[in-house]
Amino acid sequence: MDLACVQASGRAALWPVDEAYDQLGERFDLNQIETEYQSVLLSTEDIRPQKKLQAVQAIAYRLLDS
Repeated sequence: MDLACVQASGRAALWPVDEAYDQLGERFDLNQIETEYQSVLLSTEDIRPQKKLQAVQAIAYRLLDS
């Protein structure tokens, strides 16, 4: 995942976060996930929000796989 991809494609670039959203909400603060997503949309250089979303994306994969 890179900033330009998320900025161009929006939430589709974060698949399967939306599909696992309810399961993620059982474990994480969804407001924080949304804050990080908004930061990625507005960022030009700061990759920290991107790294956080990559971790959430990996967890979402595992949640859907189980």
